[in-house]
Amino acid sequence: MNESATSHVKARLFKEPLYFEDGPLWASLLEAREECAAWFGGVGLELVIDEDEGYAFVRQPDSDETQNAPRLIVKRQLGYEATLLLVCLRQELASTEARDADQVRLVRTRREIAELVSGFLGETTDETRDLKKVDRAIEQAVDLGFLRRIGGSSGDDFEIRRIIKARLGPAELEEIKKKLKEHVDG
Repeated sequence: MNESATSHVKARLFKEPLYFEDGPLWASLLEAREECAAWFGGVGLELVIDEDEGYAFVRQPDSDETQNAPRLIVKRQLGYEATLLLVCLRQELASTEARDADQVRLVRTRREIAELVSGFLGETTDETRDLKKVDRAIEQAVDLGFLRRIGGSSGDDFEIRRIIKARLGPAELEEIKKKLKEHVDG
């Protein structure tokens, strides 16, 4: 593997996840897996590769020994609607997989995604404002790599990316649900 290809893989992983669809970069990552894992490990990061699901990303583990280390991977604080959307997307992916384990892609329209969230937003009189909040949350999910727009930048169809399972595992999902419930009740 040439150093240029490995450098491109590392740079991309610092910026965003890498997917099977990324073709040559994905192939380069798999070829240089150990080298990349060691390199990221040397700066306090963990390389996560899920070949079956077709994604890879880096994360900074939260442990006692890394608490005093500077954060290389920025944690983004999400608002209520964006957090709620991610929980709903994760639940939708899990329920779809339970019904049909062979389904490769899960695609939903903007309207279907908004309907997933709408039942948890509470009663308001300004439907337009609520839709704008959901649209902003959808755009945040796209920016974070949990949704992928299908059909160009103006498309209303989105693929729910399986990386959401790794980023929101069962323990994190339950913790977020608890906080959302506290927010609604409080």
